[in-house]
Amino acid sequence: MKKYLTRPIKSRAGFTLIEVIFSIAIFSIVAMAIYQGYAKLVEGSNLLRIKAAAIDLANEQFEIAHNLPYSSVGLINGVPSGTLSRFQTLTRNNLSFLITTTIRNIDDAFDGQVGSSTRNDTSPADYKLMEVEVTCTSCKNFQPLIYSSFIAPKNLEQASTNGSLFINVFDATGISIADANVHIENNASTPKISIDEVTNSSGQVQIVDTPPSAQNYEITVSKSGYSTEKTYKNGATENPYPSKPHSTVSIQQLTKISFSIDKTSQLQLTTLNSSCNPIGSVPLKITGTKIIGTNPTVYKFNQPYTTDASGSLNLSNMEWDSYNFNFSSSTYDLIGTNPLWPVFISPSSTVSVFAILASKNPNRLIVTVKDNVTGLAITDARVTLTDGNLNYIGQKISGRGYLSQTDWSGGDGQVSYANPAKFYSFSSGINYATAGQISLVKSFGYYLNNGNLESSTFDTQILPQYNQILWVPNINTASTTIKAQMAFADTDTATTTWSFIGPDDTAASYFTIDNQNIPSSSSSGKRYFRYKIFLTTTDTKYTPTLNDLYITYTYSCAPSGQVSFGGLTLGSYNILIEKDGYQSSTKSISLSSPWQEAIFNLMQK
Repeated sequence: MKKYLTRPIKSRAGFTLIEVIFSIAIFSIVAMAIYQGYAKLVEGSNLLRIKAAAIDLANEQFEIAHNLPYSSVGLINGVPSGTLSRFQTLTRNNLSFLITTTIRNIDDAFDGQVGSSTRNDTSPADYKLMEVEVTCTSCKNFQPLIYSSFIAPKNLEQASTNGSLFINVFDATGISIADANVHIENNASTPKISIDEVTNSSGQVQIVDTPPSAQNYEITVSKSGYSTEKTYKNGATENPYPSKPHSTVSIQQLTKISFSIDKTSQLQLTTLNSSCNPIGSVPLKITGTKIIGTNPTVYKFNQPYTTDASGSLNLSNMEWDSYNFNFSSSTYDLIGTNPLWPVFISPSSTVSVFAILASKNPNRLIVTVKDNVTGLAITDARVTLTDGNLNYIGQKISGRGYLSQTDWSGGDGQVSYANPAKFYSFSSGINYATAGQISLVKSFGYYLNNGNLESSTFDTQILPQYNQILWVPNINTASTTIKAQMAFADTDTATTTWSFIGPDDTAASYFTIDNQNIPSSSSSGKRYFRYKIFLTTTDTKYTPTLNDLYITYTYSCAPSGQVSFGGLTLGSYNILIEKDGYQSSTKSISLSSPWQEAIFNLMQK
């Protein structure tokens, strides 16, 4: 039998699958890091190349201007007038750049200034400021470059036969607005003038050494999210006698003109019947009170609309103003609005208006009852109508319009509002001891800086639509402020969590005297509410004082402070208004149209 020599077999095992995957992952991470580093290096190099091209383009523009005659350093159709273009699109290294050039005359204070009462400069164009902005919108991570330079004449300035145009822009409260767009045109000049500027931090645009022209400078002021104001041409068919005509610039004279713009608002109008059911497709006209022309009167806002099928009309970009509503339906009469008209819309707010309609029943008389001091609708007023011979026609009660508190001297600890002189809680800075008002505590001859008071829980007893929170301050200097917040709930329990909010529906905002519209998102359908008042002063010699506070609302589609009588005949009528705590009022009227309103302003006893 044969014998075989056996040898040990060597192991030939390779990498396992896990080892291979792990190695590939390590390699991928390293490769990606190298690639990203390279990409960043390339991107940085490209950005430097683009920036260098932009700098060269800016330098070219300054060199062109410096080599022009001084009288030619200006913009085509601009002031100062010249040969340079406002906008240019230039290409470098296959990249497109937008070049924006601005040139302005500068009035140096060294030799006096235009409009000065002590050293009026009749030749205010001392030298020119040139600004060049280079933008590459298609270039990634490229920030616009802005350069400026002064350009002076070779010789002394010459006496000017031009004038100057200064434009001021401010908001509804008189605060200057920066970065507002100002467009100026003069199509009667040779060459024509077209200037686009933005206001500085003081809300001003100053055009120095402007060619004289009588009522030919057309000015429009605007800003994104704001209203617009402009001048108008004299003699135009739609507005022959404008209250702000195109501006005049006279020889060696300074013309100043001011414009007021502010943030726009939203108007949400709903047409309903007295059962709160929507009425759709109702034609109406909305008219503001701001006037842009006289003889005849021309209103800035005077537009026709029609509500949609669900009775809604939502308008944005509404300017702050008071608005009236004129309904022209052949089927329905307007019997009231919530809130009362005219409806004031403050800047940057959302206002809901409910227009209550009833079937036409000619002829109709609307009676509106207001408080003589506050202008608020008066609820539970008895309105008695008799004819010219004092024959009784009917009596109606005006809808409830507000809840109020005018005294806090009863102290704290009241959860539910029952005693009209008590409240829920307060901070140590509040003085409530004086009947009929709250203020800050005075200590050692000075007032504390701040304090707050939280009301008891008010029960409206219905599901209302809240409108506004209003108050009557007694001392309101620049150093003192009164702010408020509201909270709403479905139930009246001591464990209810009260989340106080302001006009933008957040806890970070506060109602002020200029913005008092209550947002509907948090308050709609809530039966109970509380308010919280915040008093502050920065000058401890003064304190804000709150005398009266009102929360207005509507419910069940009953117009606040309004009643209507339909089915009347044209002729003479007598109206008697009675309300506890008020002096009675009577008025004789002549009903001369199918729809007529009589307004009563009652005085408290």
